[in-house]
Amino acid sequence: MSMFDQLSASTLLSGLSQTHIAVLASAAQEVTFAAGERLFEEGAPAKGCWLVQRGCVAIDAGIPGRGPVVVQTVGPGEVVGWSWLITPARWHFGAIAVAPTAAIELDTDQLLDLYRNPADTPMSPL
Repeated sequence: MSMFDQLSASTLLSGLSQTHIAVLASAAQEVTFAAGERLFEEGAPAKGCWLVQRGCVAIDAGIPGRGPVVVQTVGPGEVVGWSWLITPARWHFGAIAVAPTAAIELDTDQLLDLYRNPADTPMSPL
């Protein structure tokens, strides 16, 4: 199934036009994470956004004297990684796969570039 078709099938994105889905698809790729693999660390520069397809990701916060504490879990059909939208773009939490996880990763640098330079935006769903 093409990336456009995968994104079009997402309930989360059901309100987007085909043009907007095409833009997201142009900046998307399939990725996998093994259980225990960290997606990102709290406080690091925020880049990337993931639409979880299968598996589970724990969102955690570092607590002095306790280490990372899980504050939320994210599963299929949900998104991990919104901090790239807020300046300065730093992760406010950490994220770790708690089970083998498949996701669609969005290249947020590419999306921001397309936002800043709309003439470069793809206009067809293919």
